[in-house]
Amino acid sequence: RRTMNAAAANPIPLSAAMGMATKDSSRTTLAEILLVAENRMYNNKLIESQEVRRNIVASMEAMLQEHCFENAGHSERVARLAAGFADFLGGLGEMDKNLLNKLATLHDIGKVAIPRQILGKPGPLSARELEIAKSHSDIGYRLAQSIGEPILAELILALHERWDGKGYPFGLKGEHIPLLVRLFSLVDVYDVLINDRPYRRAMDKESTLREIAAGGGSKFDPVL
Repeated sequence: RRTMNAAAANPIPLSAAMGMATKDSSRTTLAEILLVAENRMYNNKLIESQEVRRNIVASMEAMLQEHCFENAGHSERVARLAAGFADFLGGLGEMDKNLLNKLATLHDIGKVAIPRQILGKPGPLSARELEIAKSHSDIGYRLAQSIGEPILAELILALHERWDGKGYPFGLKGEHIPLLVRLFSLVDVYDVLINDRPYRRAMDKESTLREIAAGGGSKFDPVL
């Protein structure tokens, strides 16, 4: 454990689960002892898994702010906006609301693998740079899968789909895009536009709302 803690600079904190058993009878076989130890190991893994996942999420959030020009408080703000929008719309259950909250925390996590010079470039990206930048959706999908969040992973993968079908990675169109994605995309772009970025100044609220409204039926769900 001390050795793993010493590797704190790694992007993903390391962890290990262990189980032990002692043979105290000549009638007990080695296979039986190994089975007891294995069961104890898995029990230990289950107990610690939630703490491990919390540490991984916290590490990823810190990396986003340091590496990806993420505004401090962005995740918390979009979580509040998404929750408020969901309450306004009605009809979403607690499971969906919990997913929205997780999406707010980890929606941009794939950007940790994208070079800073691409994420913060003030001018237009080249075709190659754009291809690299777009890969963050797939990377985020795989990272969410790796921490046991398959449904969240599917939502992250769909975040750059557009209502008109011109998004990526699959070109999903209209209501084929998950509702939670269509809802979250609106509050995410709103918060991004009204806050400063290294490559542009923040827009005022009225201009931001006009730009989002202009995207209804193309980028965004026109009803939402």
